[in-house]
Amino acid sequence: MTPFTRAIGTGTFTAVAVTLGIAVLSSNAHAQLNIGPIGSLQSIGRTELSSVTNLVPGTTFGGTTVGGLSGLTYDRANNRFFALSDDAGSETRGAARFYGLNINLSDDALGDGDVTFTSVTTLKQLGGDNFPTTAPFTIDPEGIALAPDGNSLYVSSEGFRGANTQNPFIRRYDLSGKETDTGQINLPARYNTIGAAADQGPDNNLVFESLAFNASGTRLYTATEGGLRQDGGPATFTTPANSPRANSRIIAFDPTTGNRTAEYLYRTDTIVRQPNAGTFATAGLVDILFTSDTTFLALERSLTTSPNTPSQTNEVRIFQGTLTGAQDISGIDTLGGGVAETIVGVQKTLLFDFNAALFDGAQIRIDNLEALSFGPQLSDGSFSLIVASDDNFSANSPQKNQFFAFRVVIVPEAGTLPLMVGAGCSLLGVAIARRRKGANE
Repeated sequence: MTPFTRAIGTGTFTAVAVTLGIAVLSSNAHAQLNIGPIGSLQSIGRTELSSVTNLVPGTTFGGTTVGGLSGLTYDRANNRFFALSDDAGSETRGAARFYGLNINLSDDALGDGDVTFTSVTTLKQLGGDNFPTTAPFTIDPEGIALAPDGNSLYVSSEGFRGANTQNPFIRRYDLSGKETDTGQINLPARYNTIGAAADQGPDNNLVFESLAFNASGTRLYTATEGGLRQDGGPATFTTPANSPRANSRIIAFDPTTGNRTAEYLYRTDTIVRQPNAGTFATAGLVDILFTSDTTFLALERSLTTSPNTPSQTNEVRIFQGTLTGAQDISGIDTLGGGVAETIVGVQKTLLFDFNAALFDGAQIRIDNLEALSFGPQLSDGSFSLIVASDDNFSANSPQKNQFFAFRVVIVPEAGTLPLMVGAGCSLLGVAIARRRKGANE
């Protein structure tokens, strides 16, 4: 696939007034990228693992089945990515693991052959053993973040609720995959499933999908995908689509102590497409990526397994959020019963709507996008943003391991000088990557 672009005017949906963003690269090669608020994203290509490798879904690497890519983090010093599989492990697919991969953007575009896997590493417990493949002592890996030292990774696990209940956790691993005995994160009790009352705690698969450091590397953040039971529970389908929303919590931790430092209310959008009776649907916050110490990108996904209209089952959007002005809710145990309405939460602005921009005549099917990461710098000095999907190991369905690449465009606020470092001052808005006619989706 040779990607090409078509510009859409900024008046469509991406004309966002933002403060001036300055890109800063620390002398520490592993420091997080600090670019401040983003004006827009321009698509520079898309690809899918099945077309990259010329193999059908179920591709293997290093004796494992490649799939379930739920988290992505970039090692800028070594120009490599780590991708976390959400597979708890099985005899046929492989043990719980993360992959090393390269994404080649040397021509400022993403196409066939540009995503290559280079390594696979098994996650191991503190004693050096593999994780069991069954609850209650296994792992449900979802989020991954490279530590500022560049020598370790943090991984989040969602845990389980019900039979064989297991608490969520966030743990630190060295690059060989072994859990370390330092740097563990101490989760507040409200996120536990063990011993939780029926109306308390998280639901299955709605906990810590995300994991990210802020730009200075002084705080590690995660977020609940949906609302805790005492906070109102998960998102639902409603009309109008902005109420009621799920009350997710963004949690900040000090990685030196492992302790929580703050929590913030993040109101997710609702389920976009109405499900048929008895079918599954969900919506929530699936990843976050900080652009400074206070601003971040939020990846929200709405999934309906059997929508009433013959359209996409996944609706995916990238929002820009800020913690500035948001109230610390770490001392508030319950957000339900109208409490959330009294709280100043995170302010968010729509930055990119995948379906509105890319789903044109069913030519680009938006998959189960869950992973968000910055990538290498492009030839003009601007930065790339990578979004990847989790195929759920669905070898017999249309789901794929899908990758999108974007150019990050920093746009100054109206009336300010376009002073940029490492980014362009494009007012094109959003460009759409189209597949070559006849290319595999």
